Amino acid sequence: MEMMALDDQSFSIVEDRGFVRVIHHLEPRYNIPSRCHFSECLPAKYDEIATLLHTMIDNDAQHISFTTDIWTCDTHPVSMLDKDFRLYRAVLHSQELPGSHNADCIRWPL
Repeated sequence: MEMMALDDQSFSIVEDRGFVRVIHHLEPRYNIPSRCHFSECLPAKYDEIATLLHTMIDNDAQHISFTTDIWTCDTHPVSMLDKDFRLYRAVLHSQELPGSHNADCIRWPL
């Protein structure tokens, strides 16, 4: 699931021929979980990471930067520095912006 999140992959990657071949080349005895398995695990993982992120923002983040680029990306990333100037990055929100990319349409998701 980590690879799916980091690389913005869908659960169906576990059914892709190339992925299956790579996994079986690395470990022929490994049974790849189904995409349903990952969709069932996702809510608990989401809650775990959301709690961690809220804690970081509330307790550790000294400086926070929000960015968006609605023309090329449908996510709202955040970058944070803690007191020791360690950089953390996360995606707070993701949504499609339908319709024209004019001021009226852009204003509502922000």
